[in-house]
Amino acid sequence: MSPKKVFSITNNRSGSNVNNNNNRGFTLMELVIGMCILGILIAITGPLLVTQWTNWRASGNAGTVHDQMQSIANGTNQYIIAHHGSTPADIPALVSAHMITTVPAPPLDVDAYAFDAATTPGTVYVTSSTTVAAICNSINTQYNGAAAGSDPEATLNSNKNFQCVGSEGAYSITMKLPK
Repeated sequence: MSPKKVFSITNNRSGSNVNNNNNRGFTLMELVIGMCILGILIAITGPLLVTQWTNWRASGNAGTVHDQMQSIANGTNQYIIAHHGSTPADIPALVSAHMITTVPAPPLDVDAYAFDAATTPGTVYVTSSTTVAAICNSINTQYNGAAAGSDPEATLNSNKNFQCVGSEGAYSITMKLPK
């Protein structure tokens, strides 16, 4: 008994049927080997891509926090000028006074913004907090010239306008308003 034809074509020029015995495609073993190679490549590059993605996300969050805090700081300065030196009670007061359009929604992993006038008398800080060390490190690297991966300072440095301080999952993000 002869094997069945799997694939045949008609040669249009001569009109004869030609059996295509070329083994086109891949065998199961070739496919398994290819999948193993892909699996090995993914296992090698996967953790590197996840780490890089985390760094990109933290860097983007740091930029967003800076821009939003800068917007609050600018609105606060306008409020202080318009109200003859008095500071707003809270950030929604800036919205009601039309100094900013809305209360900014901080990015994921960052808490809501607030004012802190008790840290240094006569100085107002816009503050927030995060538990993500990568965001804190990114803020200090981008805006304070800290070495990448260096630990944040434990206490607030009054000479820096925008910084992140703290340790062990409790980081405070501060922006000092200019006088």
